[in-house]
Amino acid sequence: MVDFQDEFKTFDEKIKLTESKKASMRISRNAIKKKIINYFKDHLEITAPIFTTQGSFVINTALNPIENEEVDMDYGVYLQDQSENEEDWITPRKAHKRIIDALEGHTQDECISKTSCVRVLYRNFYHLDLPVYIMKNDKAFLAQTECNEWINSDSKEFRNWFYENRNDVKLSKMVRLIKAWRDFTKTEMTSIEITILTVNCFNNEREREDLVLYDTVANIYDEILISRKVEKPVSPFEDLWENYSEDKKDEIIEMVKQFRDDLNIALSNTSNHRGSVILREVFGERFPLKKDEENGERYSQQLRSGVKPWGV
Repeated sequence: MVDFQDEFKTFDEKIKLTESKKASMRISRNAIKKKIINYFKDHLEITAPIFTTQGSFVINTALNPIENEEVDMDYGVYLQDQSENEEDWITPRKAHKRIIDALEGHTQDECISKTSCVRVLYRNFYHLDLPVYIMKNDKAFLAQTECNEWINSDSKEFRNWFYENRNDVKLSKMVRLIKAWRDFTKTEMTSIEITILTVNCFNNEREREDLVLYDTVANIYDEILISRKVEKPVSPFEDLWENYSEDKKDEIIEMVKQFRDDLNIALSNTSNHRGSVILREVFGERFPLKKDEENGERYSQQLRSGVKPWGV
């Protein structure tokens, strides 16, 4: 069995969101906060919102994008000027428009209303998503523009759930690795789905992280094969696959099965180099090649990429 512990460590360092990108996004985040606060105070003359950074940026599972793909930051906007009576609340669509008006001219690119957030686009391949909330009785209600209703949902609850269930720091790394596979293979799984499944299926019984990854992915496959759903562990506790067609579920399950099988073949290989080439087919060229102790040059000449099926 090949040991790819060092290679996965190197790969994780490559895929983790860089500190320079984080710093740039924090500057953008702070500028957005300042502009919205000033708009609420000076133009609307009402109490300014409270802001909270959320999502993968907070739980340390954000990735460097592949090529020209974008990275995102979730920055929750909690409105403070609403009545205790829900019937008097501003509508979600108007709430989104209020944020868009506050940010008019802020960037050279678009500021658009999505179903559950206002998205601010930047030209250096990242965007900020601004979900808008109203608090009532310590519960957060998220603006959903498609149905134009306030839905009981709060990203802070999900963050707290993640940390309450993270009994090992390797868990965050497993989420990053599985998201990196998702990005490279363009598998249609959202980040929150991957995070939930990784937390629920995390297996840390073996010491090596490459084996922990295999065990976790194998558990994820078994889970979704049987359940065919991904339930959100915090309010509103919905099945995130509820609106997926059966064909889409089948496709995702098959992709995870292939992921599991490819990991097994790579880790069970007798050749370091062959195994690393297979892992490049799984994760892309950011994954480092590993030479064999003998005949490494011969293998490196014969095996590059595009080697599926594994007749190597």
